[in-house]
Amino acid sequence: MLVLLAGNLSGITALEVAARCLAAVAVLAGTCSANACLWDTDTLGEEARGLPTLLNAIVGRVEVNPPLYYEMRLKKATQRFLAGDPNLGIFDDCAVACDRLGRGELALRWLEAKEDALRRRGGKEEGDDWYRLYANRGTVRAHNWARKPNEGDTTLLRQGIADLERCLEINPDGPFGRERAQVSILRSMLADAESKGEYEIRETLGEGLTFGRRNPKTIEALVGIVSLGSGPENPDLVTLLAMATSHTDGNLRAIARFRFDDLVRSGKTARISRYWEANAYTKAGVSRPESLRSSYLDLKRNAEGFRRHREKFMLARLRQGRHPDWDESVWDGYVPTPRADPDSTLGVFPWVYRVISPTRSSFQFFGWLIALAGLLFLLVRGLAQRRALRSRD
Repeated sequence: MLVLLAGNLSGITALEVAARCLAAVAVLAGTCSANACLWDTDTLGEEARGLPTLLNAIVGRVEVNPPLYYEMRLKKATQRFLAGDPNLGIFDDCAVACDRLGRGELALRWLEAKEDALRRRGGKEEGDDWYRLYANRGTVRAHNWARKPNEGDTTLLRQGIADLERCLEINPDGPFGRERAQVSILRSMLADAESKGEYEIRETLGEGLTFGRRNPKTIEALVGIVSLGSGPENPDLVTLLAMATSHTDGNLRAIARFRFDDLVRSGKTARISRYWEANAYTKAGVSRPESLRSSYLDLKRNAEGFRRHREKFMLARLRQGRHPDWDESVWDGYVPTPRADPDSTLGVFPWVYRVISPTRSSFQFFGWLIALAGLLFLLVRGLAQRRALRSRD
């Protein structure tokens, strides 16, 4: 297994590869890093910085690294592995990099090699190293299933769900609650792939996620998947983010609807959104008014500009051989593109617009209409009574 992995490096003879791999196994069997990262090296940094906001996740203003970033990480981490570095986080970095580059089979080989190293070490399946193994392998297997031309064969998807369930047994309180949300989403995809009924598909999603009100845990989990997993161009996640808001967040759901339509038109696949589309958009009273389209377009352009600016800055340094993994000064001088103000296109009185906008829930909108009508009635009635009193005098 280890020779197969290392054989992907050019410029190293098979004999050198075999010798170095045997040395690495001997080291890995007896030791492991206590400071290994969660998922891969980037995840701890994401935890420290915090996740993007709900609105940013919907419109796609999230950090996306170019392929060169992962190619350089994979090469450097493989070299460290061949040199006998005992840090088990190397396996996670290599596996995640391969998955990001679309090399799912190689990603699984790295994770199988990590499992071999862990079993050589002995002991129970517990702690961060086992947790990361099952979390990463479950995600990679689900991605590999989605890439397959024949998705009717759900073996990989089932294996991925089982791995994620095992990682939750080891650590039920993982960062952002991402794995718990992943399990619910993947179960609903499995039910859809196996042509189960609509009720069952909806129920499986609701087992781990709460919709129809602003549940911070659900929002954090979904934003975490966008930021650390599926990226900013997944229409299913946009729909789920819309559902995670309150039913009264009509403007936000309208923005999500514009984003969903854009992604589908660009060829992105929506697998399960059809089961919740009405609940996420129509039932919220969202009519996608033109008055909000300009706000959405501003936010979309801002998100795209943010990603382009960040990628341009990063590529210039990567091409110089500089990478955040070994050069802490890479980000010196980087200034993110300023955020767009979503209120800037809502008119002179954005707060009033948001309160009485017809894109709010119909219950709230008609409630305001009834309240205004009642106030007007009381004013007219009061004026009429004053006139009556004056006429008597």
